[in-house]
Amino acid sequence: MNTPKVVRLPTQAVIADAGPLIAFARLDRLEILHRLYGSVIVPSAVWAEVTSPRAFDDVQALQTAQTKAWLDLAADEPIEDLGPSSALWMIDPGERAAIMLALKAQQQGIEALLILDDAAARQSASIFGLQLIGTLGILMRAKAKGLIEEVVPLALQLRRSGYYFSDALLSAVAARMSETLR
Repeated sequence: MNTPKVVRLPTQAVIADAGPLIAFARLDRLEILHRLYGSVIVPSAVWAEVTSPRAFDDVQALQTAQTKAWLDLAADEPIEDLGPSSALWMIDPGERAAIMLALKAQQQGIEALLILDDAAARQSASIFGLQLIGTLGILMRAKAKGLIEEVVPLALQLRRSGYYFSDALLSAVAARMSETLR
């Protein structure tokens, strides 16, 4: 007689949107996500966005991470029951899919952490009470865990590659991390 295998359900689902995935790939630092969170879930709409030919120059790093089994692809959740006035209709499909997946995790009693940078998407997610972190927040956690030495040079590298962080935000991060803007 076979004894049933004990399956350990996850206590936290870390779900990523396209912007932060592209940011960490551009920095060649995708391993930070793996080292901080173990596995990261990517909705299908987000995966389509980051692997499209026009997303960014080198999608190879993301495809490699996905084959290493720590970047998990998930089917998108249906959104029919949100109504036409939902804030989710104002954001792109990838962001909407990430938020819907986080909501599903919460409904199943799983703590969801949503990795999201876009201001409108963050505002939509906060309406639902979702826990959020962005690229700079992850870099700050990585420094606190000793995974990187400084946050500001990486933030400035992202800015040079077209990522937008306000001067006020960069100054606040630099002050909090006891770093200087160069």
